[in-house]
Amino acid sequence: MKNHERNKRENRVNQKGIVLILSLVFMGILALLGSTAVMLTTTDMKIGDNYKSNTQAFSAAQAGIAEARLRLKGSAAASGYAGDTGSTADPLWSAYILTSGAWTTADDLEYDSNYQNYFPSDTNFTSATASVNTLQSTVDVDYFVKIKHKREYDAEQAGHTAAAPHYADGDGNLGSNPLSAPGSIVYYGDDPTTVNDKSWVYFTTAGTPTVREARPIEIVRSYGESRGSLAVVEVEIIQVPLNIDVEAPLYTKGNLTGNGSALYIDGNDQAGTDGSVDCGGIVSADLPPIYQYDDPDDADTPAFSLNGADTEDLQGPGYPYALDGSEAAFSGPKDIPIAEYVSAMGLPGSATETILADQNGATYGADGNGNSVICYSDTSNPYNVQGLKLSNVNGYGILAVKGDLEMGGGFAWHGLVLCTGTLTFNGGGAGVNIYGAVLAEQTVTINGGVDIRYDSCYIQEALQAVSVKVSRWRQVY
Repeated sequence: MKNHERNKRENRVNQKGIVLILSLVFMGILALLGSTAVMLTTTDMKIGDNYKSNTQAFSAAQAGIAEARLRLKGSAAASGYAGDTGSTADPLWSAYILTSGAWTTADDLEYDSNYQNYFPSDTNFTSATASVNTLQSTVDVDYFVKIKHKREYDAEQAGHTAAAPHYADGDGNLGSNPLSAPGSIVYYGDDPTTVNDKSWVYFTTAGTPTVREARPIEIVRSYGESRGSLAVVEVEIIQVPLNIDVEAPLYTKGNLTGNGSALYIDGNDQAGTDGSVDCGGIVSADLPPIYQYDDPDDADTPAFSLNGADTEDLQGPGYPYALDGSEAAFSGPKDIPIAEYVSAMGLPGSATETILADQNGATYGADGNGNSVICYSDTSNPYNVQGLKLSNVNGYGILAVKGDLEMGGGFAWHGLVLCTGTLTFNGGGAGVNIYGAVLAEQTVTINGGVDIRYDSCYIQEALQAVSVKVSRWRQVY
């Protein structure tokens, strides 16, 4: 018993302090878990913060691309334009858009002093002095953008080879092009070697196309910054050339039927004589009032009938013309690719306004320079029974309709109307008034009061509203 009691006392003595030891162990474990949680939370916060900064930098780069696209659109004389304003493209042209006055040439790792390196602002398109020239009224997105013409070296870096060509090489030099001699400008438009067939392609040429024939592809690189993060996005931009031949204020590829005497079609160029648009004093050659395509490979000629019209209803070179029902007075072999024009404009993506249903009383765009819009409607999507009907509509720019179009009383359009289906004029009331030109892929029916006057200034103004189109996109960094 004495031994047993002594052992119990010794065990109790040996167990003294075990609670403290266990407590210290648990506290150590808890401390380790806590520090691990803090470290993980801190890391997650840093990752989240970096992700946020990277996302904001990427968004800033995208914002720079958006501003460049906006400033490459429209007239080369418009305030804020950021493109090449020369009569022909300069291979060494380049321009910057800046949001910070702290920018230096060292910020652009690809800066090349051999280029023009302009900083366009307002109507000073060739300023060589670096300055903040963004369109942001209050700068809250930080980026800088460089724009230059694409050249053969750039295409080769993107994968162009003779076996896998990105463009038709027509400049006479088929060799490779180093950075020190980057080669010819790569254009998008009507290749002069294809005899002006209005088939838009990528090409180089030894000549100097006008902006109405072809335009350089623009390389736009945008550097977006946010809290130390940098993102770089590069796109290639194409612009639809302005060389759309209208042949007449009213062009059709199908039958033409006119009912009633309240008809007036004038092919003499009005050239913006109402003072709303400025053509720079340029007056285009006058056109015949009507041009009806007659396929030389088809023995059947389209029907032509203008019931009730007289010699004063049609004006243009050689008119008034005695209407004798002769198709030869209005027909010809000129096949204008109307549907291809609509596709080449990048529609529906480039549309300013998408018309989804019939309209009565709507207004699109505004009068004056730089206010034209692009309206587009696909009458099969959503499906519109008997096509699109527009009444009491006033518009400025391009109206492109995929399908049938009916224009009702009070319709007035200043610019171009393109219709890939049948076209019907129902000019009751205030009639239908067009200042520019109308082109229809199929039949045209004229009812009621219709007044169509060729106006090259409104057409030019409308074409300058065509949005630029991104043909290639990549994130560089």
